[in-house]
Amino acid sequence: MSSRIQQFHIKRGVRAYLRGGVVIIQSVTGLDSVIVRAVENGKTEEVKIRELVPAEITLEVDPKAVSENKRSKEALEKLNEVAQQKVEIIKPLLNMAKRTRKAVEERAAEFGRGASTLYEWIAEYGQEREIENLYSKLRSDAGTNRIPSATEEISCTSL
Repeated sequence: MSSRIQQFHIKRGVRAYLRGGVVIIQSVTGLDSVIVRAVENGKTEEVKIRELVPAEITLEVDPKAVSENKRSKEALEKLNEVAQQKVEIIKPLLNMAKRTRKAVEERAAEFGRGASTLYEWIAEYGQEREIENLYSKLRSDAGTNRIPSATEEISCTSL
C-alpha cells in the first residue's frame, strides 16, 4: 500500500478547509500555525496547520452545514449572486491605473450607492480578488432575541 504525501503551500491567500468550512490563510504566525479568515462569516482565528485540509481535495460538504450559522444552499447562491453584482459595479474601478475619488463617486451614484460603500467593497475584494470576500457577513447575534423573555411575555399579554 503506497501513501501519497499531499503538498500544501502555506502562504497568504491560499484556500483550505477547516471544520467543514472554507478559509483563506491571512498570515503565517509560526512553523505550525496560521491565522485564517472564514469565507462564510469573515471571522479570523489562529489555528494549527495540521487542522487544515488543502482546498484541492474535494470534500463532501452539506451546504446547509457549512458553518455554525447553517446557511442554506439557496442562501449561499443568493450571497454569490449579490457578490457578483458588487464585482460588476467595482470592476471598472479596479482596472483604473489612477483611481480618483470623483470616479468612485460617479460610479457609486450610477448605482445608487455611496462612495464609501464602493471603497469598502474594493478593500474587501482585495488583491486576492476573492468573490467570497464580498459575501454579506452574518451577525454574531443572528437569530437571537434581544428582548428579555419576561419583557416579551408582558408585552404580548398586554396587547
